[in-house]
Amino acid sequence: MKETGNKEAYLLLETETEAEKIPVRRILYAEAFSHTTALYLVPESGEKAACKEIKMCLGDLAELLPRAGFFRCHRSYLVHLPYIRRIDRTQVYLDYGAAIPVSRGRREELYQAFLEYHKEAFRDGS
Repeated sequence: MKETGNKEAYLLLETETEAEKIPVRRILYAEAFSHTTALYLVPESGEKAACKEIKMCLGDLAELLPRAGFFRCHRSYLVHLPYIRRIDRTQVYLDYGAAIPVSRGRREELYQAFLEYHKEAFRDGS
């Protein structure tokens, strides 16, 4: 993860043929498939939601992202806390209509991380 001159954090994704800068604020969630990860991005104005496949395991991606804003709610999913609308016993419901599973063992920890994140954002005036 890097920051631009205006302090916006971003990921630099590189493949054999291209490189792309993805602002961290646009990451809605990530889903693991074997040794690749699908990054689901918040749509920019006027465009559809995007999915970018990267050749990286979910654990490596989680290490690159800020711990305070992301949570591994399932062995195959990493969720961006600001986009959570609701958490129930088995799923997390996100902005833009996505619903992803929550592991039974991680539900309570996710709930606490969600509350702490939003309490902190409220204190900071975000």
